[in-house]
Order: sequence, then C-alpha cells, then structure tokens
Amino acid sequence: AARRGAKSVGLDMMSTALRAASQVAREENAHDARFILGDAASMPAPNAVFDDVLVADLTEHLDDGTLTSMLREVRRVLAPGGHLVIYTPEASHLFEILRDKGVMKQDPSHIGVRRARQLAELTRTAGFTPELVTYLPSHLPILKQLERTFGRWIPLLRRRAGVVARRNG
Repeated sequence: AARRGAKSVGLDMMSTALRAASQVAREENAHDARFILGDAASMPAPNAVFDDVLVADLTEHLDDGTLTSMLREVRRVLAPGGHLVIYTPEASHLFEILRDKGVMKQDPSHIGVRRARQLAELTRTAGFTPELVTYLPSHLPILKQLERTFGRWIPLLRRRAGVVARRNG
C-alpha cells in the first residue's frame, strides 16, 4: 500500500516482525511505510485516524476475549465509514478439520481459527457492517484450482476467509 502512495502503518507486538517488515519495505521501495510496536488489543494510535485497517493472518492467533478487544480497538482507530479487512484461515476447510482431529499438525499458536460467517457476526457486534464475506483459495496449485471451482458449494474447499466490514457511525 505504501508503494502505491498510501500512508501505511504496520503494527506488531514482536520487534523481530517489525524489523523483518521494515526490511521488506526497503527492498520493495516502500519508503513511506512505517512500523510501530504495539498490541492490536490496545493500539498506540489516536481515535479515528485510519481509513482502512487490514488484519491479515492474526485472528487465528487470538482467543475470543482478545479478538473482541482488538475489534473494539480497530473501531476506535478507524474513521467513520472506514473499512476493516480480515484475512485468515477458514475453519471449515479440510486442512483445519484434519488439524482439529489430530490427523495433520496444528500450529500451536492457532488458538482461534473461525468461520468467515462467525467473524462477520463478531464485526457486526463490534459496531461494523459486514459488506463482503468471501472465501479465497490456497497457494497450492492443484488445490487452488479445486477451491476456486468448487469452494462456493463445498465448505471443505474454503481455504481462506475474507471479511470486509465498514465502521458504523
């Protein structure tokens, strides 16, 4: 986003992640990208300062209470009418079901893999209006084609959840 002219701020609670993000930004000539150390459930930002907030590959690492706090904070830092975009693993996908059953190894930090509809409802409860709930394919070529072709009808083939929600008020 910074490379395309947006004023972009990355937030992470791990300094190692911020150093890696800064390195990627330099390599991609995204010189206006900024990165700050902080907790998504207690953001170091004033009220209503962002037009959009992208939450990518985060919600699966949050318990319900922390997710609720994070959504409240996102609503606080978003300008009225601003958008929250969530991108995360989808709980109904075959891989997630196999992980739950112990057939495949689960990332131990994935404590809150949820369904897209559940995330949409959580955003609604937090003061957002969900505008889009969608499913995105994996990066694996053969599986990607199957997911794109049949994922609309077969929940087992919904690899990634995407939710776009507008801040009310």
